Amino acid sequence: MEDYAEPRKNIWSVSQVNQVVRDLIEGDRNLRDLWVEGEVSNWRVYQSGHAYFTLKDEKSEIRAVIWKERLWRQTYHPKNGDKVQVLASVTVWTKAGEYRLDVVTIRQAGLGEWLIRLEELRRRLTAEGIFDRPKRVLPRFPERVVIITSPDGAAIRDIVRIAHSRRPQLELVLIPALVQGELAPGSLVRALRLLKNPQVVKALGSIDAVIIGRGGGSIEELWAFNDEAVVREVAACPFPIISAVGHEPDWTLCDLAADIRAPTPSHAAHMIAPDHNEAKQRLQDSSSRLRQSCVRIMERKKTLLANLLSRPCFSQPFSLLASPRQSLDFSTYRLQSRCQAILGSLRHRWSDLHHRLKAKDPFASVAQLRDSLGNLQFRLQTVMRQQMVFWNDRVSAATEQIRVFARHIIADRHHRLDIATVRLHALSPFAVLERGYSLVRDSRSGRLVTRAKDAQEGQEVDVLLFDGKLISQVKKVVTEDGGNSGAPNL
Repeated sequence: MEDYAEPRKNIWSVSQVNQVVRDLIEGDRNLRDLWVEGEVSNWRVYQSGHAYFTLKDEKSEIRAVIWKERLWRQTYHPKNGDKVQVLASVTVWTKAGEYRLDVVTIRQAGLGEWLIRLEELRRRLTAEGIFDRPKRVLPRFPERVVIITSPDGAAIRDIVRIAHSRRPQLELVLIPALVQGELAPGSLVRALRLLKNPQVVKALGSIDAVIIGRGGGSIEELWAFNDEAVVREVAACPFPIISAVGHEPDWTLCDLAADIRAPTPSHAAHMIAPDHNEAKQRLQDSSSRLRQSCVRIMERKKTLLANLLSRPCFSQPFSLLASPRQSLDFSTYRLQSRCQAILGSLRHRWSDLHHRLKAKDPFASVAQLRDSLGNLQFRLQTVMRQQMVFWNDRVSAATEQIRVFARHIIADRHHRLDIATVRLHALSPFAVLERGYSLVRDSRSGRLVTRAKDAQEGQEVDVLLFDGKLISQVKKVVTEDGGNSGAPNL
């Protein structure tokens, strides 16, 4: 009985035991970052986003968890029965007293070497800049599109069906190629190189875009689109190219090398065949917005023109006097306001004094103040009348000066016009003809004959007079130095 009565210093709680086991397991470096292979069972993703499952083989099983932050980054999501490889560390869940795998990444078993080769090739091509070339943009409405895929696959049927339903006039050209198996890379390369052949391109005509792809499948079935030669040919394609390989979760190196990646072949068909009804509706909407913009611009211009025409300088030229008149009115108003303020102040002072004097009954002082107030009111009224007369006289004088100045300018302009008219008439050739002079002009060429030596015997000339002309023939030419004598036959 004495043994049972000893202190309980060596008795542990369940939590302590689990914690010690956890420290031992998680502290062992050999149990960190392990690659473990097994079959997935009880796969379940909870509402929190975390995935819990069991990894088992023929002899035993172990529970595993992959947290949502890591699950979102996985390109492969397993299902029950899949054989997988996980990179994980062994941890202990102390609440249940069980150990499990804390998974970092998960991949399909047997694909490790494939993925390593794929990553090495991706890094090498990235270093060469294959994936960094400028990406080209698809034409808005392609007219002819080349499709490189299997002629018997579902991809070509989906593309043709969707493209023709959305845009019947779109022309599709199929270059058949193998998309699966050992011979697929060479077949795809040959198909892509046809697009560099000038004779083939000339026979096909204008090419607006190229689609290369196939339907979904396993990584082995899609491996032809990770082939280095195929990837390089996709990057060197002379036309905008769309990679449409597999389903949306699938990706290949061709997706990185192409100008555009389509999640599926059906998506690629939507890209190359915009719905003509939608385009027509967008065009109608743009036309409607353009008309509305034009109407708004015209309305603004009309309003601007109306505002300009309504300005006083156009509608009322005499409004130039409005500013002096307004200044006068404003000065008068200020004078009146000042006078009213003074009168108000004086009335207030008078009222105050009246009450003060009334309390003391100072009759003599009150009479004196009343006389002073009357004098001030008279003086203010006199000043107001003088100011009103002064400003009215100034406005009248200014108005008369403007009128006199305007009449003077108009008279001066009429006088200058008369002088210019007289001078212009004096210089007119018709005035010279009116004084008895005439002009002689060759009848054929219309050239003026100013010297006798310029005329020839028998030449027909026109003699221009003030009221008409004479048609004459030169009978003889006589010059001042005593040449041939004679007179023209008029």
